[in-house]
Amino acid sequence: MPAAIIGNVIGKLTFLPLVLLPFAKKIGEMFFTKKTIDIPVEEHPWRDIMSGDFTVFKHLLQGGLHVLIGMSLFGLILGVISYFVVQYLYNNRKKHRLAKRASAAV
Repeated sequence: MPAAIIGNVIGKLTFLPLVLLPFAKKIGEMFFTKKTIDIPVEEHPWRDIMSGDFTVFKHLLQGGLHVLIGMSLFGLILGVISYFVVQYLYNNRKKHRLAKRASAAV
């Protein structure tokens, strides 16, 4: 569970959510085919957001169900991947620790 949370947070901070919005909307539409308000989700440059143009949030709220489903699936996938990575690193570290302890006891 901690690895899934770490993967979700790091993955969503690394892959900027604004870049993932169009992909999340397409994935959400595949899983939830019911039509919502049909406003295209487009990429918004950071300059526009920093200058006070918050239309990305308006688009997110109006077409948000598909985006929410898509981003949840992205989080799930990143969590599963990070679980196996963290488990692998943990097991390697554990083997190293046990080998070091066994060599120190002899």
